[in-house]
Amino acid sequence: MNYTFQIYFLLFISYSILGWIMEVILTCIKSKKFVNRGFLIGPYCPIYGWGALLITILLRKYTSDIVALFALGMILCAILEYFTSYLLEKIFKARWWDYSTKKFNINGRICLNTMIPFGLLGVIMMRIINPTFLSIYNSISPKNLSIIVIIILVIYLIDNIISISILISVRKKNKALDKDNTEEMSRLVHDKIISMGWGYKRLLSAFPNVRHIAKLISKENIKMKNYKKYNYMNIKDDAEVVKNWEPLKFEINDNYKYVSKNIIFNFFSNVLCFIVAIILSIFDRLLYGYKVINKKNIVKNSGFVSISNHIHWMDCTFVGLMNYPHRIYFPTLASNFKIPVIRHIIKLLYAIPIPKTNNQKEIFYNTINDLLKEGKIVHMYPEGSLWPYYDKVRNFKYGAFKMAVEANVPIQPIVFKYVNKWYKRKPAIVCEVLKPIYPNNKLKKEERIKDLKNRSLKEMRKSSENINIIL
Repeated sequence: MNYTFQIYFLLFISYSILGWIMEVILTCIKSKKFVNRGFLIGPYCPIYGWGALLITILLRKYTSDIVALFALGMILCAILEYFTSYLLEKIFKARWWDYSTKKFNINGRICLNTMIPFGLLGVIMMRIINPTFLSIYNSISPKNLSIIVIIILVIYLIDNIISISILISVRKKNKALDKDNTEEMSRLVHDKIISMGWGYKRLLSAFPNVRHIAKLISKENIKMKNYKKYNYMNIKDDAEVVKNWEPLKFEINDNYKYVSKNIIFNFFSNVLCFIVAIILSIFDRLLYGYKVINKKNIVKNSGFVSISNHIHWMDCTFVGLMNYPHRIYFPTLASNFKIPVIRHIIKLLYAIPIPKTNNQKEIFYNTINDLLKEGKIVHMYPEGSLWPYYDKVRNFKYGAFKMAVEANVPIQPIVFKYVNKWYKRKPAIVCEVLKPIYPNNKLKKEERIKDLKNRSLKEMRKSSENINIIL
């Protein structure tokens, strides 16, 4: 059987799951309780998948030579484990496993006790498990195999995005102090992670011995509320407090297609939206307590401009879910298109980059105008930037209201709020859908835009004050 991308990916996932099962069993025997190993939410440990791929690709010709297969498999897995440990520590400022107390270790990252089992597993894998997996994959038709791979790949990517966002959030809280390995430090770190909710508790249970460098325990951060740690009291309403990672280049020229008319692109876009909607309808409720109030107020049989306050990285998914299966276009910062992988996913999920030059803005607004007149939904964040965990409604910019007035469509206000739930450690996110607000056509255009903005701001602030706010 030829080794295609689909085969390599299924091998990667299969061995990641087998590695997770092995880790869970070993941990259960040792600790007498179930622990979901690995930093991802799903049942897989990617390091085992990568190790299996390396052995499959590089050592296939040694399948008949058990000694060479054992020795080279042991060396390959040791190199992978060492550099994985090194990279995780550099990126997330954490040591995820530590073999310093074991004999024959190298910098606490690898040791002989794990290298030998990996060598044996390499032999078993190439001689027994790989042929079995390949036989199973070979029995599936190419079409069905591709569908299975796409579904699993989307689930895996979403899991990575959510899990890595948790890790990055932890890392951002670790800049206040120098390294400290005292018992008191460990206790405070443990308590702080627990206080940060399910995702962090899951991370801590998977890696109980994680050693954070300069972590979580600044007395000021422990005492201050979430909005203070972003210094919200001393910055302008439209200040950007969250800085994007922008390793790639992205430019909008005058020929840029904001909305794709390609049939194949739109087909895969719809398939992805369907899969994402199913997954997020579960994740958003479990992780964030997502709930919609007054969904009946959503405009029907017409295009409209949906607006909301921007309080969380995932609140765009809440907007998408409450309007699904209707397509929603999300004008967003062009900097989001500079993020690897994410740039392609958000493009498929109807994100539209907001240009900066006047000529490009004219094309952008004309595109939005056409969408609204076609009955589509466009969602805007009129506050202009994300302020995590701050659910007071800030002052608005005029862009969203200019769109609504020019297309003569209503504004659909949505207010996101944090509320206490007895069954959740952290406040849950609730979104209230307000009644639509229509432009006053008796006014001149500029006055109409200003009036629509002021009425929308007034209603959203009124709604925001009518529920218990947790900051």
